[in-house]
Amino acid sequence: MSSSSKAKLFEEEKRLPDDFVREIGRVSVAFARMEIGFEVVFAGLIDKNQQIGRALWSLFGGLDSRLNAILSVYSVRYGQDGFFEQLQSLISEANLVAAERHKIVHSAYGTGEDGTVGRIRTIRAKKGFRVDLEDNITPESIRKIAESIVGVSQKLVDLTNALMKADRIPDYAPKE
Repeated sequence: MSSSSKAKLFEEEKRLPDDFVREIGRVSVAFARMEIGFEVVFAGLIDKNQQIGRALWSLFGGLDSRLNAILSVYSVRYGQDGFFEQLQSLISEANLVAAERHKIVHSAYGTGEDGTVGRIRTIRAKKGFRVDLEDNITPESIRKIAESIVGVSQKLVDLTNALMKADRIPDYAPKE
C-alpha cells in the first residue's frame, strides 16, 4: 500500500510511536538470540571447549557467511546426512527472517497524510526524488516477524539438542 508522496520522516519531536519501537526491539532481541544459537552450533562443530569456534565465528563478516560456514564444517566432519539436510533447511529459514529483520531494523519510517506509518521509499522521478511510504506497517506486523524469528530459534534449539544427543556437538549442560 502506497501512501501520499508527501510522506514525512519522523522528526525529533515527532518520533516513531512507542508501540513500533517496542516491536522493533522485539525483532532485534529475537534475532540476537537466534544468532547466538547458531554460534553455539558452529563452536561445537569446531572444538569441544567452544573458545576456538567462537573466535573463528567472530572472523566471519555477516550472518550469511557464518551460516554457510556451519554447513561447510558439518559437511566435512559428518557428510551430508539427515542432520545436514535439517541444518540446510533451517539456515534457509534463518536467511529469510534475516532479510525481514534487516528491512525492519534498518528502515527509515514516516507517516502519510492520513497518519499511517510505513517504511520510507525514495523513488527517482523525472524532476528529482519522490518519497512514498512503501507499505502500511503496524506494530502487529512487526511482531509477526519477531515471532517468525522465535520460531526459527526454537527449531534451532530442537536441532541442537538432537545434535548433542547424536554426539555431533558437545553437550555443554552441567553434569550432576
